[in-house]
Amino acid sequence: MFIDFGNRASAQSASLTTSYPLYVLGDSIVFSFVSPNFSATDKIAIYTDGVIPGAGNQPFDWKYIEGTAGTITFKTDLNTGSYEAFLLCCDGYHTISTCLFEVVSPTVAFLTAKSLNFDPGVTLEFAYNDPAFAAGDWVAI
Repeated sequence: MFIDFGNRASAQSASLTTSYPLYVLGDSIVFSFVSPNFSATDKIAIYTDGVIPGAGNQPFDWKYIEGTAGTITFKTDLNTGSYEAFLLCCDGYHTISTCLFEVVSPTVAFLTAKSLNFDPGVTLEFAYNDPAFAAGDWVAI
């Protein structure tokens, strides 16, 4: 079966990413997106990891994007677990791009890099959660 989504040929250069791969329960989740063939009905939707978007699988939350590139913030009550966000075309379920992220308990300690690839000379950015924080705690590379 062939479905025509109009001139979406450059969807290969589309992207969807989160600021960090881990979020603490209750945190806002920030997505960056690129949708080269933007439609006013393109949206980002959050599902449990492994769930495929469709009429029978509704997302936890969704929002329309407002241009070809930008960021969008979700303040959604998610349980701890693994999730997949989808950049979807045209008020439907055609996937333009996806990304994975995890929500963890505030009692879980972690340190994670914003990116796994760094160019020489750039500032390295990390997110962390230290439930047993004490003065003098530090991170080393």
